[in-house]
Amino acid sequence: MQRRDFLQSAATGALALTAWNDALQDMEDPRQRLLSEGPVKLTRDGLDLEPKEYTWLLGELAKHPSMQEDSYSRGGVVAALEEAFAQAVGKERAVFFPTGTLANHVAIRRLCEGRGRRVVVPAESHLFNDCGDCCQTLSGLHLIPVGPGSPTVTTAALNDVVERTATGRVAMPLGALMIESPVRRQSNRRQDFDEMQAVTRRAAELGMGRHLDGARIFTESIFSGISVKTYAAMFDTVYVSLYKAFHTPTGAVLTGPADLLDGLYHERRMFGAGLPRVWPFAAVALLFLDGMKVRMSEAKRRGDIILAALKKSGDFDVTVFPDGTNVVLLRPHVADLDAYAARVRKRGVRLPKAHGDPAHFAIKINETLLRREPDAVLAALRL
Repeated sequence: MQRRDFLQSAATGALALTAWNDALQDMEDPRQRLLSEGPVKLTRDGLDLEPKEYTWLLGELAKHPSMQEDSYSRGGVVAALEEAFAQAVGKERAVFFPTGTLANHVAIRRLCEGRGRRVVVPAESHLFNDCGDCCQTLSGLHLIPVGPGSPTVTTAALNDVVERTATGRVAMPLGALMIESPVRRQSNRRQDFDEMQAVTRRAAELGMGRHLDGARIFTESIFSGISVKTYAAMFDTVYVSLYKAFHTPTGAVLTGPADLLDGLYHERRMFGAGLPRVWPFAAVALLFLDGMKVRMSEAKRRGDIILAALKKSGDFDVTVFPDGTNVVLLRPHVADLDAYAARVRKRGVRLPKAHGDPAHFAIKINETLLRREPDAVLAALRL
């Protein structure tokens, strides 16, 4: 993509976002219904909209005066989405992807160009454990896992990889560093912030690209008090999931500098991900991006009240991680957790499947807590 074409594309996205926001002021807000009706679901990061809720919402958004469909994941409301997330993350550019797996993969692939094929990644990360060796198989990259059993990648761990790489008989430079925060495999605990600053600074000194798997970084920001832009400033590229905190069935955005993301839609299509129409995902995510911080902060406040009361009652073991985000371990003092969950469900609160030893519920604080006052949720959770 030529610079002139990029500037035209960016201007189109900015105009689309302005038109979207202006038109939204004249509409009845469809979020109110979804945030006030239905059960409290402590099972997912977001609202976990059911098919009838999602189709109703799409019907409402289709009435939006500025609703314009995309063409192969470009233009229309998708351009507005990309512009909005670029602004929210503090990057020049954003590109829609249908999955986070591909967004992470393509980001690492781009960052390694001209640098090296070795990538330092968290041992507990999604990219290393849950993506079928996509980077290795499809892009010839070599992932080096560090920090097993921890949400934090340390500077010492990176330096150890550097030292071992330097002593190899064949020169193999390190191309990129990836950090995931918060870490799903560690109960959504977050990377230590001071160590994040140090390790990304060290990677920059080594000439490595830096990528953040920030699927849940907007949620982390609420719990850490650190802005999304502050996190993002340490990295070249940042991926954000659309179905975690922004309530879509699928979707992701990859943000970063314009010169790195220019023309990325070609690579997206090469991997079979230039979907003909993605406006249903983009429109919903764009709607819920607005005001997310206010809503999730209120959900956290209500969650804090509920958890404190449960702990005080003596009927529950409550584990809140000091480096955690929205996941809390809840263990009611009952013999049959499945039967307890069934009773609670009838009262309008849904719990995840119990697991672990001892068995517990890994509940998630999310915006469905806005559907009921804390006292009503406590009444539903009683033994």
